[in-house]
Amino acid sequence: MADRRVFTSLHDALQNRMSAVLFTVIESPKSELLGAKALLVQGEGGISTSASTLPDDWMDHIAAIASERLDPRGKLGAQSAESHKRPKRVTIEPMPLVPGVSLSVEVFHPRPRLVIAGGGHIAVPTHEIADIVGFAVTVLDDRPAFADPERFPRAERVICDDFTNGISHLEIDSRTSVVVVTRGHLHDLEVIRALANTDPAYVGMIGSRRRTLTVLERLEEEGFSDEFVGRIYSPIGLDIGAETPEEIALAIVSEVVCVLRGGSGTHLRRSLRRFRLE
Repeated sequence: MADRRVFTSLHDALQNRMSAVLFTVIESPKSELLGAKALLVQGEGGISTSASTLPDDWMDHIAAIASERLDPRGKLGAQSAESHKRPKRVTIEPMPLVPGVSLSVEVFHPRPRLVIAGGGHIAVPTHEIADIVGFAVTVLDDRPAFADPERFPRAERVICDDFTNGISHLEIDSRTSVVVVTRGHLHDLEVIRALANTDPAYVGMIGSRRRTLTVLERLEEEGFSDEFVGRIYSPIGLDIGAETPEEIALAIVSEVVCVLRGGSGTHLRRSLRRFRLE
């Protein structure tokens, strides 16, 4: 029952988009301690114990380890030069307070979220590829025929609402990326304005250079800061020569991953000559 409580708490934490660290005793002179667990969860108020069968006098040390493992620089989507250097999910830690005791330490993060604003023909393959890559996808559109769960079977959520209200209720955070693929620049503006007081990991907007310049210039005229406007990736996607909706979707998701992981977006191949010289 104790283990079940721990794993239920872990499930609930991930469902509520909170990170967690699970500790398990794997070595101990006392057989009754083997398999004992503690789950610490990172919420808005910091790190707290969600469930535990470990001795109370261990918890300060456990909390210190959890705090180190949940360093924000290790999270997918962190805006850091080291954001691509993620910590190992499972490590083994000795318990200095108790000789002979070792703990496995497992780090769990909720799936990074991708919000797709607009449910048109680009959104469908984008949501499919994003789900394969590992994103929890939310699709938002103001048209019932396009905000249809049957149209987006791999999405976690499909919301029919106007873009301003829909974005404002999604609790956009630093582990959320936003892809703007609406049907027109006026709707693009609705989405971007609604993001003004949020801190997404990535914002990209589809459209021709003329359309995207129109939106960016309008935002500047409305007084949005250069920093805010400069964070928008537009035209969206990596340059892979995409033409079909599926190829465009691949370019979009590739750019999102590239930004979140701190990649360069360049070719990985090297010439044989350079390889020999190295």
